[in-house]
Amino acid sequence: MMRLPTLLSMAGLAACLLTACSRESEPDPEYRMSADQLAWQPYHVNDVLRFGHAKDGKVRTYRITEINEEMVEYSLGLFTKRVDRKQQFNVMAERTDSIQFDYITKSSTVGGTLVTTITDSIRHQIRLLRIGLYPAGSSNPPSLAASCFWGWNPIYFSFPLQEIIFGAPKDYAYLDLTVVPNLTLGPRTYPEVLKAGSKDTNSRSTRRAKVVRTLYLAKNEGIVGFEEDGTGLWYKLP
Repeated sequence: MMRLPTLLSMAGLAACLLTACSRESEPDPEYRMSADQLAWQPYHVNDVLRFGHAKDGKVRTYRITEINEEMVEYSLGLFTKRVDRKQQFNVMAERTDSIQFDYITKSSTVGGTLVTTITDSIRHQIRLLRIGLYPAGSSNPPSLAASCFWGWNPIYFSFPLQEIIFGAPKDYAYLDLTVVPNLTLGPRTYPEVLKAGSKDTNSRSTRRAKVVRTLYLAKNEGIVGFEEDGTGLWYKLP
């Protein structure tokens, strides 16, 4: 005769399996950014960004060329096929006061030697901003974060916006991140600016390709300033 505890264990297992099957049939959850979160992504296609130079009054201009919205899938666990989808944006731009190109190359072997030739070129694109929702643990709501690649020889800048919104940011190995209140950059004063300084010591500037070391980001404004090797501070113009 089967004992009662065994029957109860089998019943519990069956209930778990039924619950799991039920969850597998549920629609995959989707998470979209709130209006307040979207305020960190103020750009539109064909927006023109102008930055003035603190030393000599020169102006650099950039144009927003693409804004791609994605619903990125993340697995909900090892033992399920279910995923959730989180909204993310990629903002691309190109510099318009001067022309920069990326070469398209083709490699082939000639007489046992690898030869690389330039076949074409395209205008250099900057991934100005990537922003969206990211996993923050199974029991936590998605976390808002942003990243930027700026300049010809770009350094990766990461902004953990969720941590900044709900408290002081942590220490990061490759980034000095501070929140600066009432910061004046050029003709404007911003109530709150995120200042990210790179600790990257491997990237090197050349005569034509300067490395950006510090980036400034503000809500409703986007990138409001940057500092690069050799030329120093550039600030957003109205």
